[in-house]
Amino acid sequence: MGEVFVPSWGSPDLTVINTTTNTVVWTLDTGLGALAHDHMTGEIFDAVAGGYGPTPGRVVVISDTTDSIVTTLAVQYVTGEIVYDSGTDEIFLSGWNNSSGPARYYLTSISGSTNSIVASISLPGPPGSLVYDSRKGEVFVADGVSGLGVVNDTTNTLVAQVTGGTTGSPMAYNFENGEILNANYGSNTVTVINDSTNRVMANLSVGANPSAITYDSGRNLAYVSNPGQGTLSILSVAPAPHEYEVTFAETGLPPTELAHTWSVGLANIPRGSTSSTISFYEPNGTFGFGVGAEDGYSITPSNGTIRVDGARVTIWINFASKSTFFLNFTEFGLPSGTPWTVTLAGTPQSLETSTISSNEPNGTLSFSVGLVGGYSASPQSGAAVVIGEPLQILVDFTVVPGAAYSVNFTEIGLPLGTTWSVSVGGTIHTASTDLVTFIEQNGSFAYAIEPIVGQLIPSPGDVVVNGRDANVAVWFAAGLYLVLFIELGLPLGTNWSLAVWDATTGLNEIHSSTTDSITLYLPNGTYEISAMVPPGYVGTLASSTLVVAGRASSGPTVITVSRGSTVATPTGTRALSLLDSLVVGGGVAIAVVAIGLLAGYCMRRSRQRPHDSDPQPSYRITPETEPVVLGGKRKFDSEPRPTPGGTRPDGDEPDTFSDLE
Repeated sequence: MGEVFVPSWGSPDLTVINTTTNTVVWTLDTGLGALAHDHMTGEIFDAVAGGYGPTPGRVVVISDTTDSIVTTLAVQYVTGEIVYDSGTDEIFLSGWNNSSGPARYYLTSISGSTNSIVASISLPGPPGSLVYDSRKGEVFVADGVSGLGVVNDTTNTLVAQVTGGTTGSPMAYNFENGEILNANYGSNTVTVINDSTNRVMANLSVGANPSAITYDSGRNLAYVSNPGQGTLSILSVAPAPHEYEVTFAETGLPPTELAHTWSVGLANIPRGSTSSTISFYEPNGTFGFGVGAEDGYSITPSNGTIRVDGARVTIWINFASKSTFFLNFTEFGLPSGTPWTVTLAGTPQSLETSTISSNEPNGTLSFSVGLVGGYSASPQSGAAVVIGEPLQILVDFTVVPGAAYSVNFTEIGLPLGTTWSVSVGGTIHTASTDLVTFIEQNGSFAYAIEPIVGQLIPSPGDVVVNGRDANVAVWFAAGLYLVLFIELGLPLGTNWSLAVWDATTGLNEIHSSTTDSITLYLPNGTYEISAMVPPGYVGTLASSTLVVAGRASSGPTVITVSRGSTVATPTGTRALSLLDSLVVGGGVAIAVVAIGLLAGYCMRRSRQRPHDSDPQPSYRITPETEPVVLGGKRKFDSEPRPTPGGTRPDGDEPDTFSDLE
């Protein structure tokens, strides 16, 4: 309901008008006084003047819902000026008494939540108009003798005096510029005061006897009523340098603790609040802050610095009770590894385990459970009441039919307890069991397996969800070794191949190259090796068997010679460099080097041996008899085998295979 409360001049009545029907709906006998509205409690405070003699003043508290008197407070000194402070939910009213003895001047503060007097603040001179500065958390009181008094609404103390020709005439507050506009009845001026420095910035001439002033924030204009000549002065207010909001937001204080004021000081300016936030307005720069102590609580951070750089700043202040208890939220029904959230007292907490825990003091904290695709939670929200012992709240998740499905990744090959991760659509889930689960709606989703040191990284892929759960097997292999075959003797760019087969694991691969090397990654085991060379050459293996046994050594040797030629190197072969000392039986050797390496390798499984199919008719493959073991010495014939003609093409004496050791 929209209502207007109107004090009646010359009458003790307070009239209430309905703004919809424009009719009087209530008349209260409160006495003539100034009004202030507490929007937090929905109450009207009517300051009824008194206290000049034996009759005390009073403040009548009226409910704006029932239009009835809630209570009446006896206040010894009331002059009728009153203002509401939204930062601390307090009402400030001015008063003084000079009926007998020395005059006494006061500013009285009343709690809006308890309707009781909080403090009486002594002033040096008779108070007049009041204005509340929400940026600084201060109340300015016009002092007809010494200027303006500045009262901090957190400490309820007089913190500054402003001099410069001001009187007790009405004031207005310019929030955008942080300025107080004080109309001076006797000097026909308006004094402009900066609320950061508490200094007079200007004295502006207006009409005769200015007695009222108001500020239009939309147009940056101030309007001054001049009854001495029947005019209205309009003042243009210059924009102030830009300032940004600095907000301190508390967590951890239960509602019972917020009934009294908590405080923060920024740049040596203290400010308090009974709400969960305290705001300042500062220009760009670096400022120090400190948080007021609270009995029974530790504070993090309790002090520090903040930097304002062209944008608003929020600093979270955590109050932790020195006597706290575990508050556990435990879920049932979600697949292992599914992330879920609980927002507790406005602070979200997210985990991928079944229990979310928090240390909380005694009190009541509201909570809500975040949405999980394809599931509904019970309870969805509520209140957690901590009373001297741990508290557990069970959250039951049930599947919403047809909404979403589980995508299960099952690992094979990792040691028990190994932590591994899967990424789907940029979201990563991690587990130390063999199962990682995502919840997805129908569609196709790209996935990748995160790297693990010493393990193969299985290739990325796509998983399709189509009306039911999807399952993906993830194979890992460990303990792999790099085997490097270096070819010598073929013309540059000639294609040659190696076939590798393991009857135990079923590995069956053919690798080809037009360079001088082929690289394989093999786990421990025994392999059969076949070499395939182009027409006109003979491929000879030192052994058709390769044993990988966990350490680096040499592998089988392949010899290629030109068919029907007595010259070791066919015409057109490239110059030898790295291994040009390896010449055997008139041909050029292909050396095989094995290097132990923990790396990824995904084994293609097939049960057909590569040499079960006939090689190309132009190829000739001649295996030797001696096996070569990775990690051990290579064994060859005791006597070196010379090339045809007894020398290498370059005229050097032939090398033995022992040169490869």
